[in-house]
Amino acid sequence: METNLKVGVSTNSVHDLQQSLEGALALKFDFLAVPLFHPRAHRDASSRRAGPPTRSDLVLNSTGWTRHVVGKVSEWLNLDSECAQVRLSSELAFKQEVAWATHLSVPAVLLPAPGLSCANYARQINQLALSATYLQLWVSVPTSAPCVDESSDSTAAGTVDDDPWSHWNRLRALCDGHPSLGVSLELTADLPPRTAMDRWFGEPVKAVVLPTSIFLTNAKGYPTLSTRHQQLVIRFLSHGVQFIIKGRGRKGEGHSGLLPYLQYVTHLATRRAPLSDGERFVAPYLDFLQAPLQPLMDNLESQTYETFERDPVKYAQYEHAIAAALSLKPCEERVVLMVVRNAALAFACELASFSSVLPVVVVCYVFED
Repeated sequence: METNLKVGVSTNSVHDLQQSLEGALALKFDFLAVPLFHPRAHRDASSRRAGPPTRSDLVLNSTGWTRHVVGKVSEWLNLDSECAQVRLSSELAFKQEVAWATHLSVPAVLLPAPGLSCANYARQINQLALSATYLQLWVSVPTSAPCVDESSDSTAAGTVDDDPWSHWNRLRALCDGHPSLGVSLELTADLPPRTAMDRWFGEPVKAVVLPTSIFLTNAKGYPTLSTRHQQLVIRFLSHGVQFIIKGRGRKGEGHSGLLPYLQYVTHLATRRAPLSDGERFVAPYLDFLQAPLQPLMDNLESQTYETFERDPVKYAQYEHAIAAALSLKPCEERVVLMVVRNAALAFACELASFSSVLPVVVVCYVFED
């Protein structure tokens, strides 16, 4: 089965970027997620450090930067700090790093996770999204909040303030749902309830991060995921997201120690059920805002009418509407449903009739040319 699986590697520091990228590509990884600046290179707003602040842009050619590298913004940034000096330093460092990412023409950057207070963070992201329209902004968000020390006076875990999805939702609302803004969802060992995880399938998840620490070991000594983690990965595969493996490998040096994890994700991709003809047909239209069309008023293209006819969601709604209409009829009344030249609509009427206690007859008229 054909797949569009893309798996990358996240690293905290790279001594030789070209050598590291060549090694990752040789192992069939698709890209590297590397820091734009050294993670320990804290910059103060008042300091003027001499010399280049990061590696040269000539270590890779333009193809390497644009196709195989995702930039990571420093995690020490605190754009909503109560300390004005820290906030100003973070703003200047944030602008410096994203300006460098724009110069390199990397396709996306990984941004730090938002906190409970993220107004200034959202302001900086809005400015970036308006100036660099082609750059994808992936906000790092864990599936579960970090454990809170019971002896501390902080808010108890499990409240809305500790819900990572609430933090992301607040940031997205402040950014007015900008199309360049996406989520890099990091799976944690302890997953929230299913109802909480289902919310992420309505969000613009661009990448799923798989830490090596959440993997288990099977009887043969290979890494594996729990059943629930496997189900989540397979569901995200159906949404076309990319995967990023981060952490320490089991055996071997460099990226070769992460090869078993790549092989396992590739194995999960082969376990997906093949798409039906209807699902394959509507796949290009998913997650896109469609312009409202009026087929009864305008003469549309033949392909547009074909799309209307094969829309599975429409017929499911027809079925619910017909079943609701039948429930309002008197029990002793005989109902005849007449359908003209639409087998899918006739099938929806038949399914709706099964849920009704009324005697229902479905008649479908087909005209030959």
